[in-house]
Amino acid sequence: MSFRSHAGPPLGLALTLILFTACSAFEAAETSEFPDAGPTGPDSLYAGIGRGIPFGEFGLRPEQFRPPYTGAVLPVSRSRVGAVLREGRAGKLRLVLNLAGSGSHYRNLDGTFDLAQWKSWIDTYRDVDFAPYVEEGLVLAHYLMDEPGAVKTWGGQRVSRADIEEMARYSKSIWPTLPTTVRATPGWLGAGDTTYRSLDVAWAQWAGPHHGAGTGLTPAQFRDENVARAKQLGLGLIFGINYLDGGDGSSGVQGTSDHPQWWQLSPAELLEVGTLLVQAPYACALLSWRHDAAFEGRPEVRAALDSIAAAAAVRGGTSCLRRDSTTTPAEK
Repeated sequence: MSFRSHAGPPLGLALTLILFTACSAFEAAETSEFPDAGPTGPDSLYAGIGRGIPFGEFGLRPEQFRPPYTGAVLPVSRSRVGAVLREGRAGKLRLVLNLAGSGSHYRNLDGTFDLAQWKSWIDTYRDVDFAPYVEEGLVLAHYLMDEPGAVKTWGGQRVSRADIEEMARYSKSIWPTLPTTVRATPGWLGAGDTTYRSLDVAWAQWAGPHHGAGTGLTPAQFRDENVARAKQLGLGLIFGINYLDGGDGSSGVQGTSDHPQWWQLSPAELLEVGTLLVQAPYACALLSWRHDAAFEGRPEVRAALDSIAAAAAVRGGTSCLRRDSTTTPAEK
């Protein structure tokens, strides 16, 4: 019985080939996780420097990253952030990234906020360089947390304004150019004695004339009050609308299961409020709570949203970065 010898390359060359192959595979994995920043990002019209501002919602799925949406608020994880950036790039959306995710990630056992836990979640992204994506317009802001003033959400104790500023400072210590935002109105942020040096953007969500920050106000009064207070604080401003619980009752459609005594917006309300907010020159985006297929599947609602998106697309672009509190009062 004879055996044929299968001669291979010399040992040194074989090891070199193995190492080269391994390094190439590693480099491919590294480069494939995140997209390259550059001209294939969001259209510059939506980068806050030209015409138009981001229009979008919480809860959009990647397959919905297409017109009329030009923005989205998304929770991410370290393992998914690269994919989310690629998906946003493909749809040419500007992204507000919730890096820490659900509040359940950083609550104490009694339900109160735990700043140390929040920081530990943020630390998992330390190896990610968001600066190129901020520069090209793909990443609009870091969403620090949701509704810090909601007592029931945080174990009966509001998250302090000082903690909000510390969260923003901590984010800026890692990503100096990444704008920071929190879903809290300028009025709530300004009610304490905290000076905001690292927080960039306040967030005012219309929840109707019967509750929330809009209680007792017309949509125009709500707009003007929030613009004025954001200017006083030197903060940028994102507007939003609570589609499903922010109505005045004229729709006759009950709100969500959490708030069955509240109301969905009617198409006429949606068109009026959305157009008014998106046309406010001081606002840098209109990002609303939240996508709901049944609500948006109604033709009259879809028509209203498309009309608001068209208004957002032709408006003058506005940066979300904090601005001088001496901005002219004529700018609403």
